[in-house]
Amino acid sequence: EGLEYKIFGDLNGITVHRFIDHSKQIQLGDVFVWESNNRTFVEEAIQRGANLVITQHYIPDCSVPQIVLPSDMFLLKDKIAYLTYKKYGQKIKTVGITGTNGKTTVASFIGQLLKQQQKSVCVIGTLGVYVNGEKLERQFRNNTTLPFYDFIQVVRYCYDHDVEYIVLEASSQGLLDNRLGSYPMDVAVFLNIGKDHLEFHGGMVPYKKSKELLIPLARKLVVNNNDEWCRSVAQKAYIPTIRFGNQKGNDVIFSNEKYLNEEVKYEYEVNGKETSVIMRNSGYHNGMNLAAALGAMLGLGLPCEVIYPVNLPAGRLQRVPNNKGIEVLIDYAHTPDALEACLSSITVYAKKNILVVF
Repeated sequence: EGLEYKIFGDLNGITVHRFIDHSKQIQLGDVFVWESNNRTFVEEAIQRGANLVITQHYIPDCSVPQIVLPSDMFLLKDKIAYLTYKKYGQKIKTVGITGTNGKTTVASFIGQLLKQQQKSVCVIGTLGVYVNGEKLERQFRNNTTLPFYDFIQVVRYCYDHDVEYIVLEASSQGLLDNRLGSYPMDVAVFLNIGKDHLEFHGGMVPYKKSKELLIPLARKLVVNNNDEWCRSVAQKAYIPTIRFGNQKGNDVIFSNEKYLNEEVKYEYEVNGKETSVIMRNSGYHNGMNLAAALGAMLGLGLPCEVIYPVNLPAGRLQRVPNNKGIEVLIDYAHTPDALEACLSSITVYAKKNILVVF
């Protein structure tokens, strides 16, 4: 409905199992959505069991029926996103996180906070797809924000396995590529903006605009009130907004950090109530990342009055055991802001020189 299309072949008796755009993921009864110009992918999909092809261009001598959508592939995603949400996603709360730095850590923290409240959660991002802490071993592609048809598969999996929450990283490139379609977000978290991917987007202005594509998908925002761009996002959104930062007046206040040798005590006020957590020293920036996660929990209607220690995800100030008496840390920091944040965290307790291998 609402799409311009032509049907070639007989659709009688065809049932739709899944919509798949990656030929190697095709199983018997799937519909193959062909968005490239490589005919080999069509043949592989049919060999693997595709019973229908949806394409922008007519395919001569195709052995299965095809539906040709001349110019509406983006609209097709929106339709599928709507139907997926209506059939499966309404029972699952979804959080999308965007920002130059911190997406993976904040997604992990939200997942852990949800688990602390005995909730079932799926976390999607740079490290893969995890359900209740266990990696989901499927043929999903290795994108920070999953390709649209991979994401739809995850939603269906979560529905079938009674997962209550989905937490996902929404990268600027993923949003620009329409990988989420029009799938609704119960909460959208805006962390910060920095200089990254500018060569892809063509400058800071289009980079910001690509991230702001998350706004119309959201029902509620969580924004870093310390960041000028995030404040501007809140001003233009016109939807309920939760603010976090280190100043009075925010819904979540990162009020203090106290360093105890290699540990740190993070102190917060959440809706006027004080709470704190002691964990391994993770620096000021991860105190702010935890504040963002607390804001997301508040947005979900699950305020955290008690916080138990959370762990940093793999590749974030990750300690490497050794018998040399040396503190070795691995971090994926690759932007100036992220690298500075890591080094400032380490200088608090480092007893000798800090050597950086980059």
